[in-house]
Amino acid sequence: MATLGYVILTASMEADVDLFVRSTKKSPFVHFQGHPEYSMHTLLKEYRRDIKRFLRGERETYPSMPQGYLDGAAPELLNGFRERALSDRREEIIESFPESVVRGLQNTWQSSATCVYRNWLRYVVSRKADTSPVATFARVRSARSASTNHKLA
Repeated sequence: MATLGYVILTASMEADVDLFVRSTKKSPFVHFQGHPEYSMHTLLKEYRRDIKRFLRGERETYPSMPQGYLDGAAPELLNGFRERALSDRREEIIESFPESVVRGLQNTWQSSATCVYRNWLRYVVSRKADTSPVATFARVRSARSASTNHKLA
């Protein structure tokens, strides 16, 4: 599906569109919703940072818990912390954030992200090779050889 020149590559019912591309004269631009480059712990750090912003009054709503990222008792621990934060909105309570949830983190995106970046880099390298002076010389030489061979036949 294409919308306003963008081609949607992946989408889901939960996240909506999350990977799309738009071509320009020189190169396609790949856009990601989210951060596939994140390490397993980075998302938890950002979630904790957003909770702290809520506790300081820098944001009105408590941040949503990351989906498909936590396993075991982690969601229950974070829901308990959320209830405490909603009833006692002080920055100091961030010190009681349940750090043990780290054991329940699931890095479900790393293999997909690696594949996307690997393919992107291969594409860039192939485009560079197609436009390099050496590749241009090889194409011209090949065309001349084909022309010469055709005349001899």
